[in-house]
Amino acid sequence: MELDQLKNAWNKFSDKQASRHRLDETELRRMLKRRTNGLIDRIDRNVRIGFAVIVALVLFFLIDDFYLTPTFADGATVPAWIYLIDSINTIILVGTFGFFWNQYKEAKKHYSQSNDMRQVLSDSIQALMKFRRLFYGALSVFLLVIVISALAGFFGNPDVQLETIWAERNHAVLFTGLALLVAIVALIFLVFHWGFRRLYGRYIKQLKNTLAELDEIG
Repeated sequence: MELDQLKNAWNKFSDKQASRHRLDETELRRMLKRRTNGLIDRIDRNVRIGFAVIVALVLFFLIDDFYLTPTFADGATVPAWIYLIDSINTIILVGTFGFFWNQYKEAKKHYSQSNDMRQVLSDSIQALMKFRRLFYGALSVFLLVIVISALAGFFGNPDVQLETIWAERNHAVLFTGLALLVAIVALIFLVFHWGFRRLYGRYIKQLKNTLAELDEIG
C-alpha cells in the first residue's frame, strides 16, 4: 500500500514538473519570438536607411560625373573610361544592396506565411552574411575607383609636369599627395565599415544567439 502511495505521489510530482517545464518552454518561446520580431523591426529600419544612403551615393556620382568633374577639370578632357568605371561602380553598389534586399524580403515573406521562427532566423543570418561579403567587395571596388580617378586626374592634369617634379627633386609634393590620398581612402573605409557594423553587422551575432537559444529548447 505504501508503495502504491509512493508511486502516486511521484506521478503527481512528475506531472507538475512536466507541466511547469511546458510553461517555461512556452514562455521562453514567446520571449524569443518577441526578440526576433524586435530584431526584424530594427533591421527593417536599417534597410530603409541603407536604401537612402545608396540613393544619396548614386545622386552624388551623377552630380560628380555631369557637373563637378567638368567644372573642376579646367578645360581638360576627362577620359571616357573614367565615366565607364564610375558607371560600373554604381551598378555594383546598387546591385549589392538590391541582392540583399531581395534575399531579406524573401526571408520575411516566408516568416509571415509560415510563422517559422527558426527558418526566418536562419534565412536572415544567411542574407546578412552574404550581404557582408558583397558589401566589402563593393566597398573595395568603390575605393579602387576613387584611387584610379584621383591618380588619373593628377597625372592627366596638364599643369602637372612629373619630369619637372623629379628633376627638381621635389619628391615631397608627390609623396604628400599620395599620403593624403591613402588617408582619404582609409577614412572612407573606416566610415563605411563603422556604418555597416552599426546598421547590420551587430545583428548577425544577436540573430545567431537567438537561434542557438531556440535550438536548445528544441
